[in-house]
Amino acid sequence: MAVWFLLTVFAGLLAMCWLLFTRRPVGRGPRAGRARRPAHDLLSDPSLITYNVKDIDVPTLSGKLFSFVVWLHFTKFGQIFLIPLFMKGVKLFRFSGEYIPEKPVMDFRSLCLPPAQEDCTQENKLLIQRLLDEVEEEREGGEEGKGDGFRFPTVQDYYSAYKGGRCSPVEVADAILEAIKKTNAMKPPLRAIVDFHEATVMKMAEASADRWQEGKPLSVVDGVPVSIKAEFHTEPYFFRCGSLFHPIFTENVPEAHLVKNFKDAGAIIIGLANMHEFGTGVLGSNPNRFNLTARNPYNTGCFAGGSSSGSAVSVAAGLCPISLGADAGGSIRTPASLCGLFGLKPTLGLLDCSGGMPFTPSLCSPGPLCASALDAIIATDILSRNSQGSKLISLRGIGARSLGGLKIGVYRDYFNHCDDNVRKTCEASLQVLEDLGAVIVEVKIPEVEEMRIAHVITAMSEFVSGLACDVDKHFDLLNSETSIFLAPGFHISAADYINSQKQRTRAIIFLKKIFESVDVIVTPTTACVAPKIDPDGVSHGKLMGAESSKLVRYAGLANLAGNPAISCPIGVSSDEGLPVGLQFIGKWFDEATLLSVAWVMEKSGQFPASKPSVFCDILNSASKKD
Repeated sequence: MAVWFLLTVFAGLLAMCWLLFTRRPVGRGPRAGRARRPAHDLLSDPSLITYNVKDIDVPTLSGKLFSFVVWLHFTKFGQIFLIPLFMKGVKLFRFSGEYIPEKPVMDFRSLCLPPAQEDCTQENKLLIQRLLDEVEEEREGGEEGKGDGFRFPTVQDYYSAYKGGRCSPVEVADAILEAIKKTNAMKPPLRAIVDFHEATVMKMAEASADRWQEGKPLSVVDGVPVSIKAEFHTEPYFFRCGSLFHPIFTENVPEAHLVKNFKDAGAIIIGLANMHEFGTGVLGSNPNRFNLTARNPYNTGCFAGGSSSGSAVSVAAGLCPISLGADAGGSIRTPASLCGLFGLKPTLGLLDCSGGMPFTPSLCSPGPLCASALDAIIATDILSRNSQGSKLISLRGIGARSLGGLKIGVYRDYFNHCDDNVRKTCEASLQVLEDLGAVIVEVKIPEVEEMRIAHVITAMSEFVSGLACDVDKHFDLLNSETSIFLAPGFHISAADYINSQKQRTRAIIFLKKIFESVDVIVTPTTACVAPKIDPDGVSHGKLMGAESSKLVRYAGLANLAGNPAISCPIGVSSDEGLPVGLQFIGKWFDEATLLSVAWVMEKSGQFPASKPSVFCDILNSASKKD
């Protein structure tokens, strides 16, 4: 007994000595006490640029074990031991104790000034009509889609069907409502649309049908079905952002400006699209009873990607050709890639975000997920209308059939850091781009890993700032994946957040220099295809550190620096038959170039779509109704 007593006293003394005499005044980062080389010095000597992105060292957890581990993270034990280990695994201590000489970005537009604003309404309208006429002529001449097999129905198809009287918006709405019910009754349920009001949908459809009957449609999307990600307030639906409760930030929020844009154009809002709870994940997993996890239409045993999971699924399953999503870390581009669609994240701050979820204001951009490049062009034009009714994104230059000397930058080490099946498909697409007239230029992007870490720190910090009140009030109602994402955010220091904004400054400096020699930068959209869903993940959510890291490896750069970026479908992997996407990152406020690249790729016929295993032929069903 005495021995145990002495050992206990000795251990206590050692612990006290460790607590009292072990000093760490600043931090525990690997670069503590060092100063970073100024960004311009690094650019002047490319030999100093090395690729240092590492895979994330976080275990895969699901089921009740995952829920227990999350609970532990919010105990005192977790705060002292588990959260530091988690933060170390995702390398969030990289900036601790380091001096970064650049000023932090406090106003994005101070470094990336937008061009002088002009009203592009009439110019865009004429261009879109010309493209619609061009596609229509090709279809009538039997030129479009030769040998392509399956083709997603597009805005053009709905426009032509209404114009030719083959069906009406009412018949389309009726077919969509039936398809939503049918797909949600599948085993497993598709869960693309999680909230819809039949009366509301039919009222929009009837008003559209009257306009078409009178020959006075409001726009080319009058009567076209559109889904809205649940993070945008859409009347008359509840505003929950994928959660089980009404967050405090949703009180007295007006309908989202971008939703009004679609309504004013005559679109039929078919309902709210599923999403990862509060947009905090990239798998698209949402196990709560109101949502359930959206399934990939190409393989319902796989995730659809997130957080705009339902947006991608609703388009890929044929329920609509356009969906409104939002992207703070790949949340548009990732599901677009995994579901074989076009997904555009516009320049940060370009579109009006009012009425949307207010988290990650320095990272997030709303944008469209679409069945075709032309749909992305049309949707971007509609979304760019400001509160005065002017269109602020010019589509000038779109419509060419070749890339005509377009300079595409490729950072090979970065490009090749993906699974073999993705790399092979993306490599093959580079040759097609060259055949279409593009010039491939080798580039190096400095500090890719540091930019990834700065993006994660910024996202976690801003999410915690917006959700802290609701975490305290509704902790037991949160999904485990949401809680595990938020946990480190409560422990990130203000110094690390400021250093992340300094890293943002460096990212903008680096990309400005690269864009002096290239027009766009190309990468795979994701480093892997859609991950599989296991039963435990359905009921309790899933932590997939390695897969999640792969899904957003190429995404955060455009969010941190604010650039526009688009994911374009380029086929399916040879083994699983799952979609693969190619990402193009553009210059600030140059969405037109990205959309032009997407248009040329699609019209080339070199990237045919494959039919999803779950697909609803809405127009065909509507045309057969009496």
